[in-house]
Amino acid sequence: WSFRQIRFCLLALFILTTFIWLFYVSTSNSKTKYLSIYSPPIQAKHSQPIQHKIACLIMGDAYFDELAEDPGKHHNNVENLFLTLKTYERFLSPYCDLKLFLVNHSAADFEYQYMVYKDHFLHSDVTFLPPSNEQLYRKRRSNVYHILAYTSKYYADYEWYLKLHHVDVLVLADHFQKLVYDADGNARFDMSQPQLLGHVLEDECSDYVFGASVYAFNQAFLLKVGQIAVQHIVNDAQRVENVHNCRTYDVCRHHPHDDFAGFCLRDLGIQVVPTRDEAQREYFLPFTIWEHYVHMNEWKDMEQDRMTGWYWKGKSKQAVADNCCATYPVSFGDYGDMKELYLGYRRIYAVSEEQRNMQFLATVMEFDDSPPELPPNVTILSRINDMAKPQTGSD
Repeated sequence: WSFRQIRFCLLALFILTTFIWLFYVSTSNSKTKYLSIYSPPIQAKHSQPIQHKIACLIMGDAYFDELAEDPGKHHNNVENLFLTLKTYERFLSPYCDLKLFLVNHSAADFEYQYMVYKDHFLHSDVTFLPPSNEQLYRKRRSNVYHILAYTSKYYADYEWYLKLHHVDVLVLADHFQKLVYDADGNARFDMSQPQLLGHVLEDECSDYVFGASVYAFNQAFLLKVGQIAVQHIVNDAQRVENVHNCRTYDVCRHHPHDDFAGFCLRDLGIQVVPTRDEAQREYFLPFTIWEHYVHMNEWKDMEQDRMTGWYWKGKSKQAVADNCCATYPVSFGDYGDMKELYLGYRRIYAVSEEQRNMQFLATVMEFDDSPPELPPNVTILSRINDMAKPQTGSD
């Protein structure tokens, strides 16, 4: 060959190689860029082997939500956040094989604070979710996409995932163990199929698991839904709005507290069914022990009371007051005061496992001595009745 032919062939090879490389980068970068937005796991030391059965996913940045409006709250928020983390470290550690704290990057100095205190958090990891400009339920849904994607990448080998949307919840992880495993450690659910457990509310568009509290899903659910979360993040197409066109049902407006509205679970063959015992009592409760066990003592339909009737749709008329909850309920929510919640945990776990039933829990929080200060005829249900109202405006 002449020098000119060799030079031409080398130039053609260079151009072809460059084209292939650019094509690869354009595709592979889009597939992997979602990983670069997460901090790698900060692996705290472990005192015993990990069994990889239950992972507890905890949104830990709730105390920073109002920071922009009132910077003076910064110190108290950091203090309360770490009281929260210490609470869950102490009372969830025996039952959660992993505690994953997920903090939004807006919590600026949390990373420094964590590095100072990380030796106190065994079986724990912390990651920082990308900042979100979304508000309210849209921000929560955006976080759910990232939680699913991150967990799919780093922690896809656990059998169950117990997710806490907020830190103001009472979570009894040992009761969750009783719910999903029998006394011999055998699974009570079909683990080959996606499972989503939580407090189910009926809705005209689609029944849903109440997202603003505690719910759980298994590995099969994560593998199926996590892949979709990754795809949506790669394409910058997270579906955080309310209106969706799913294949198996008409276009409709999903409820704002449906974390999985954008995933169209029925299209994936995933059924949303209540998590209740044989007596139709709930395992996952969205409000406080006092609210469920004492205050919510009468079943009402929408015609009787539009303010609270939405909550009772599809529920047993006998599942009121002291018949509200399963013998070993998993969670209660809407506490707010972290110090009160910490004291409640201490009282609960001062007794044996067999004693920690619903009748005992009803005495622990001392609701009769200090009930919530609410106006006459006003309940937590009526205060949040806007949850059941159709929203106006475009998404």
